Amino acid sequence: MSTLDALSNQFWMHESFLELQAFFGPTFKPSYCLSDEQKAIEDRASFSGSDEEWTASTDIFCYQNVALAIQGIHRPYLSKLLASTADRYGPSVLDYGAGGGQVGLGLHFLGYRVSFADIPGRSLMWLIYRLRQLRLPLPVYILGQGVQIPRHNIVLCLDVIEHLSRPEQEELLTRLGEIGEAVFVNLIRDDDHPGIHAPVDFDGLTEFVRSKWACFSEDHYPHPDTGIPRQRLLIYGEAVENA
Repeated sequence: MSTLDALSNQFWMHESFLELQAFFGPTFKPSYCLSDEQKAIEDRASFSGSDEEWTASTDIFCYQNVALAIQGIHRPYLSKLLASTADRYGPSVLDYGAGGGQVGLGLHFLGYRVSFADIPGRSLMWLIYRLRQLRLPLPVYILGQGVQIPRHNIVLCLDVIEHLSRPEQEELLTRLGEIGEAVFVNLIRDDDHPGIHAPVDFDGLTEFVRSKWACFSEDHYPHPDTGIPRQRLLIYGEAVENA
């Protein structure tokens, strides 16, 4: 057994991966628990349908939903959310583009009133499975079916923008500002994976948001060679002050 295989076997023993194993049954892949972009590239290359069809049907995002949370990629963003609500009891949070709901479930168990929203697909099926297994009657909004989403104190939208075209990115940022008093969204600079991630214009989208709302922005994860940040956090909305 290789070192990677041994590490993967330990990593997937996390309880959230055990939930995923129960959901997938015999098709569960322990090696995907350390899923990286290469696995997504290979999965996309083997799929003959459109990008939208692949996004809805692929299993890879189920694994990544857990792996990224365990690796702590979103912790700087969640720390901002926790700090901004430290003096409030049970604010409502919409986990938009929730995938398997790893982040939203964590916030639920911290006392937030959490709802979920995502497109129909494999990840949404797993989220619904998890909620049923945990006996949690939390709201789930299925996007693209004319659903009306009520206003929330906070909308959290992580790892979503990069899967959309530029017009769709601006449309989503606008929509999130309409349903959230404060919106937390990360922009990911990842132009090297066509078919998986679309180009994201950090400055252009930041200015687009600033033209409509007060907005706080903060860069994260500088590239080891160039120092160029790979992600940017935007916090914007009616309940946000400029920074």
